[in-house]
Amino acid sequence: MPHARIDGHRIYYEISGRGPPLVLIRGLARSLRYWEPFADYLRPHFRILAYDHRGIGRSSAAAGAFGIAELARDLADLMKSVFAERAHVFGLSLGGMVAQRLAHEHVGRVDRLILGATWCGPRWGLRPRIGTMARIAAAGAFLRGTPAARSMASAICTPEFARESAEVVELWRHNAALDPPSLLVIARQAWAAWRHEMGEEMERLDLPALVVTGDADALIPHQNSLILAGRIPGARLEVLPGVGHDLTAQAPRAMADLVRRFLTPGGRR
Repeated sequence: MPHARIDGHRIYYEISGRGPPLVLIRGLARSLRYWEPFADYLRPHFRILAYDHRGIGRSSAAAGAFGIAELARDLADLMKSVFAERAHVFGLSLGGMVAQRLAHEHVGRVDRLILGATWCGPRWGLRPRIGTMARIAAAGAFLRGTPAARSMASAICTPEFARESAEVVELWRHNAALDPPSLLVIARQAWAAWRHEMGEEMERLDLPALVVTGDADALIPHQNSLILAGRIPGARLEVLPGVGHDLTAQAPRAMADLVRRFLTPGGRR
C-alpha cells in the first residue's frame, strides 16, 4: 500500500483517474474511503490524489497535538513528493480549512480552489454545532454497526437521507469497521477546526474559488459558506437545497457535476 514519509508520519494516499491533477481533502474522522462513490464520477476527467490525514485511516498515528497549519503542510509536502507541484484542490469540512491554509501559506500549490461545507473562523462566522460534533465523535470512536452508521448519516446528512439510503449506511458501517478512528485524534481534529481563523487571509486570496454548501447542514451552519464566499474576491457560491453537511455523500452526482464544470478550462470563475 502506498505511504509517504511526511513530517515523521506515514501518510497513506491513493492516485487514480486521468486528466488534470485534483486533490481531495476529507473532513473530521473520515478516511479517503468516504470519497466513494463521488470520486468515481470524477476519475474519467481528473487525476486524483486522495489521502488520509495523520492519525486517520491507514496513515500512522498522530504524534502529539496539531493544528490546521500542520495538516496543510502535510499536504503540501505530499503533493511535492508523490503527485504534482500544483493542482486543483477540493476540501470538504475540516478539509476545506486545510485547503484554505494550503492556498494561503503554500502559494503556487493551488490552481483552482473548491471549499465545501466549511468556514473561515469564529470571528466572522457561526461556530460548528457542538451537539452534532459530539454525535459524530461518539459514532466514530465508540459505536460500531448499522445503528452507528445510521446515526452518523442522520447527523451529517439529513434524517430523511439516513432512512432512505441503506446502501450508504452499509458502506459507512463497512468503512468504520476497517478504519475506526480514535477519540483522541477526533478530538485533536475538532480542536484544530475550532481554532481555525482565516477570514482576513481569504480577502487576499488571488485564485478562482468555488464555495458550496447545503442549506440543511446541521454541523457547520450554511451561513458560514455565504460569509466565506463574500470574503474571497470573485468567489462563486452554490447552495444545494435540502442537502446536509456531507455534500459528496448526499448529492454525489450533483457535486461531481459542480466540480467538473468549475474546473473545466474556460469554466466560469
